[in-house]
Parts: sequence; C-alpha cells; structure tokens
Amino acid sequence: MIDVPTFPVVIVASPRTGSTALLKYLAIKYSVFGFCEIFMNTKDLVYWNKTIYNKVLENRKIYFDYKKSNRTDYVLKLMPNEINFFSEYEKLLQSNCFKIRLTRRSFVDQVASMYVADKTKNFHTYLTDSPKNYEVKINKINLLYCIEYISNTNYLVKNIKCDYDLMIDYEDLGILPKLPGNQRYTKIYHKPLNYEDIKNAIQEILHMSGAVGEI
Repeated sequence: MIDVPTFPVVIVASPRTGSTALLKYLAIKYSVFGFCEIFMNTKDLVYWNKTIYNKVLENRKIYFDYKKSNRTDYVLKLMPNEINFFSEYEKLLQSNCFKIRLTRRSFVDQVASMYVADKTKNFHTYLTDSPKNYEVKINKINLLYCIEYISNTNYLVKNIKCDYDLMIDYEDLGILPKLPGNQRYTKIYHKPLNYEDIKNAIQEILHMSGAVGEI
C-alpha cells in the first residue's frame, strides 16, 4: 500500500520498473489526473504511433493548463530521457511536490523486460490478459542496445540530485490493490517461453564486456 500526503506527485523512474502501474494506481486512488511521459521526444512519438503522439501532446497541453491555473491535483511520471526544455525537470525536483524514485534491483530482468516489450511492441500488460505461449527471437545486437539504454537511464535516475520523499524498487511494488476503474497494469505477466534464454544471453554479453553478475 502506497500513500502520499500531498500533491502534486512526481515519479522519477527507470524504464520497465512498473512506473505506469504506480502512476495509474495513485491517480485513481486519489481521483487526480495522471500525466504519463508527456515530455517524450516528439520525433520518437511519431515513429512509434501517431495516435500516441497526439495523445501525449494533448496531455502536455492539459499539464501546462494545470500549471497556469496553479492546480496541483496530479501525478506526473518522468524518465531521464525526457529531460528537455518542456519537461521542467529542475523546477519540479526542486519544488515541494512529493517526489518518488522508482528503480529496479535486477538489471538483467529489467533489460529482458525492455527487450521483450520492444520486440513485441507490447509495453503494458494487464492481469485480465489471456495467457499465451510465444517466443521472442534473440538478437544480440538488439540486446546490446537494450543493455546500453537501460544502463544509461539507470545511471541518470540514480544520479539526478534530488531529495526524494520515497524511494521504491520494482521488486517491492508487488501487485497494487485493485481500485474501481483501474485496468491493473502489471509486470510481464505472460513471459515468452524462452525468457530464461533471453536472460542468459544478456548475462553472456555482460560477462564478455567485463561486468560480472547482475548489475
């Protein structure tokens, strides 16, 4: 159970840490607006999905309308690759908002989750999703990209100067309580059949690079 005493709430997160699930949970629990990655690079958004691109820009406008009217009833999720002119990172992290840092202890699992999400183009899973048997082809060049991406964003999250009010690891989130209207985002609930093979391939790359074990 996660309780917050004041708003706004800002979640600074690494990728694949359950940040969307936490944001949706808090927004529904406290009946406030949840802003999810509204400062993403617009070029990336156009590449991924035009519908998502339009939704992000729409929510970005709502956020700035909130700011103009001095509304604080919202939860906002930030990732370090969103640091740009629009994100107001420094202002937010120096303000008196309730700041949460969300990270993940298992680097290998985090990379594997990113790899599966990227390959399947399915970044969110719900408890209501039907089980399915599938495999994800292992491409070591793509795995290396995911390793570099996760290690870079993890470094930024852990080194951004901020006095957090709460620091949580993905492994400690568990299953967030069900609330009315909550679609219950969850972890990779139905892992590919070769998930352990993917993790082993990640470990092999890490060992070849001189990294030992899970970092």
